[in-house]
Amino acid sequence: MDNLSDLVRNIQSGTLDLAGASKVIDDIQPIEFHSFLHWLAEIAVGSDSVNESLWPVILAAIFQRKNSADEPFQFDESAALRLLYTNLGPHRDQRYHLLARLARNASTINLKVFTELMVDDPPNAIGSVSAPFLPLFSGHKKLDIAALFPKIFDGLGNPALAPPIMDLANYLTRSGATKQHPARDRVDHLLQLVEAVVANLSQLQTSASETPAELRQKQLAVANSLPLAVSLCDALALIGDDRAIPKLTRLAELKHRRLRVEAAAAIIRLEQSADPDAVVQPLQPKNKEGEEEEKPSDAVLMLASMAAEPVVRLRAIAYAEELGITEQLAFEHRAPIAIAEAELISYLAEPMQMGMPPATCELLDSRVLYWPGYEEPRNCYLFEFSYIVAGNEAEPPTPYKSIGVAGPLVHAFHADIAHLSHENKYAAFAGYQGEHEDICEFDLANTTLRSFQHSIVESLSDKLGRSDYSEVNPQIYATFFGESVLVASATNENTASGTVVIDEDEREDWYSQAGTSRPIGPAEAWYIYKGRRLLRSFNSDDFDT
Repeated sequence: MDNLSDLVRNIQSGTLDLAGASKVIDDIQPIEFHSFLHWLAEIAVGSDSVNESLWPVILAAIFQRKNSADEPFQFDESAALRLLYTNLGPHRDQRYHLLARLARNASTINLKVFTELMVDDPPNAIGSVSAPFLPLFSGHKKLDIAALFPKIFDGLGNPALAPPIMDLANYLTRSGATKQHPARDRVDHLLQLVEAVVANLSQLQTSASETPAELRQKQLAVANSLPLAVSLCDALALIGDDRAIPKLTRLAELKHRRLRVEAAAAIIRLEQSADPDAVVQPLQPKNKEGEEEEKPSDAVLMLASMAAEPVVRLRAIAYAEELGITEQLAFEHRAPIAIAEAELISYLAEPMQMGMPPATCELLDSRVLYWPGYEEPRNCYLFEFSYIVAGNEAEPPTPYKSIGVAGPLVHAFHADIAHLSHENKYAAFAGYQGEHEDICEFDLANTTLRSFQHSIVESLSDKLGRSDYSEVNPQIYATFFGESVLVASATNENTASGTVVIDEDEREDWYSQAGTSRPIGPAEAWYIYKGRRLLRSFNSDDFDT
């Protein structure tokens, strides 16, 4: 009990971290944990009883607590978790951790409480609504479907809650946890939701955006509508009610490429479900006997046409394979180069990257290389892509160009590496990805070196000084299979600023900052050095930088 007492004192004094809280909460006995939940519920209603910044730490530690094998049978947490969740109130959004704990310990009573709270008092933020559902997708245990459905469908009126509800129903159906889709008796309601989504997106795609703020608002509205639309397409296809085809056809007529792929795939599945004996023939006007063959449906033709769009090509190909109509897609859209292009463009379009597909993407080079982390040689592709960056009244739009790779990995650097040889471009990406226990690196801005390492850095810095570099500022110290390497910012003999790499054999590489607004920095310079040596060792006869 002493540890729990210390935890309570730390909460009251405002000194607590996640590691400390997690260790104590993980170690205490079930009866102590139960009492702790009730104590938290009591203080949760007070405004000054606990530092507000501690609630995220406490709630995350509660979620992470591991149960002993017999604990769920000894103590029912659901009532205490419900009370704490309610008393925390909607302004404390981190309370979603309590819902996630109910979902992770998915007993029948926990699922009932989870469903009730999620429907009647859901978290406010979209991410906080979706996160508690994740443990239900783990598939590690059999869920009591009746504890979730149909009650949780009462949350379909909440735009943030509807997508994860439908995703869960779809997942349980696909995984075989339920023989029939939980929404099978709610097709009319689902069709109404499709109509609402179509009406909303139709209005968004026809309304003009006069300012950047209006455009961003429209893009956000479309992004918020997309998850529900995708989930509805999947649900209606799984249910197999062909009354959905006209509604999905309207969805497929919208401009959004992802929605067109999802709707087309759902329609094809419904068409196949309606006529299991129907076989969609390849795109050939006549058979061997000169007779005209059955033409593909409009949905098949749409899915095939969407494979021409790199940003949705991978999804279109996946659906075609699943539906058994791969031959309907033109080979040029299924070829390795087309798939590599699609992988890079899909990566760039992710919200954490550029957030949209590039205006152009052109293949620069392709070759087969032995690559770090792979035993067999890999097809490697270099692309140059560009975006049009909006200007203002005084400055016209300007292109933003960069280099990306696909094949053994998919990545792009912000730094401008366009002027490098193709071999050094590959090296930059290989060095970025390549890891080995005999390759170590230390960021000198955040690392204190040992005395012998510090001596090596000084020695390599002196060598740079003797090579006509000045203002040498060490940035990265690394070891490559026992050989020391230094990466430093410096000024060369022409007083140009840049980054230099030197190793114990006094091999030097210089990367000037002149002529670009996105110069190669210490990290990229180290990647090039490391990747070049790795690729040379793996491809000694074919790779020369």
